[in-house]
Amino acid sequence: MTIDGKPRHVALHAPKNGHVYVLDAQTGQFLSATPFVPVNWTTGIDPKTGRPTINPEARYEKTGKPFIGLPGAGGAHSWQPQSFSPKTNLLYIPANVAGFPYFAAKDWKPSGMGFQTAIDGYATAMPADPKVQAGALAGTTGALIAWDVANRKVAWRVDQVSPWNGAFSRRRATWCSRAMPRASSSPIAPTRARSCGRSRRRAGSWPRR
Repeated sequence: MTIDGKPRHVALHAPKNGHVYVLDAQTGQFLSATPFVPVNWTTGIDPKTGRPTINPEARYEKTGKPFIGLPGAGGAHSWQPQSFSPKTNLLYIPANVAGFPYFAAKDWKPSGMGFQTAIDGYATAMPADPKVQAGALAGTTGALIAWDVANRKVAWRVDQVSPWNGAFSRRRATWCSRAMPRASSSPIAPTRARSCGRSRRRAGSWPRR
């Protein structure tokens, strides 16, 4: 793949933190990290070291204030498989576009029961306000993102009504298919955001080929 005008053998990684990482596959050298979804836990990635600069507001345990983290606890991309096409040079990512509220629990101490998150669950609970609930629902979505690795940008995307949209598989070099919620899947042309019907296949799973 051509990176910064040079042919490189690279490793690609789109983890939960919302960035597409490009590394030299032979040496492990950091080449780039670019957000593929909205991100606010960091103010930027050092272009030399790959280390993030943490947003001071994200240190909610120090500020004593609530923080809505982007991406949320589910991650921008979780275990659902992504796919890369050497024909298009696009990385296809089943992305989660959702935040998560954090507020440090006062005088928290670890115990032998439950999740050890140190978060005040009462303070971060969804209020019984229909407007707030509607806003939170509208801001919790997903997308199939076709990422242009060489140019570090979105080539195209197909927005989804919810996150957690399942695996993405490249079929030969011509068509792709993704599993979606409500027990369906949809073939897509990998060079553009064009869907071509659906078949019944549950999101979060993928048949053996």
